[in-house]
Amino acid sequence: MKIVTALAVVAMLLLNAFGPDSSVGGPLASFFGSVLIAWAVGLHFAWSKRFGLLGWLLSMVTALAGGVVGIILLGTVMDAMFELAHFQGRLIDSNWSCLAFAAMALAAVLGAWAPLELGNRSLALRRSKLPALS
Repeated sequence: MKIVTALAVVAMLLLNAFGPDSSVGGPLASFFGSVLIAWAVGLHFAWSKRFGLLGWLLSMVTALAGGVVGIILLGTVMDAMFELAHFQGRLIDSNWSCLAFAAMALAAVLGAWAPLELGNRSLALRRSKLPALS
């Protein structure tokens, strides 16, 4: 998972450096990049746990939903921070854009990974409490 996180941060920083700076294309491209990161986390999780077809599908849906929730929560926190700091202007024009893009990648990874790991642990706990069939 460390490699996926590092690649996600590098991908978002490259998107910041070479992606569009327009008022519509920039945020849309960064959101699409974050959704791809969440999807990659779901793929990695399903592949590493050797899930079946249903596990792959549930991992993808859970990772995408969790990644979007993580991005929305990060946006809420960033809005509050910028309001308290009396930030003026566009984020893409400031010196903080690299940090914001890296934080978006981390929020997408954490948002996608947390519900997957929670579900995996609760399933393992449920399986350990089931009586053995012998």
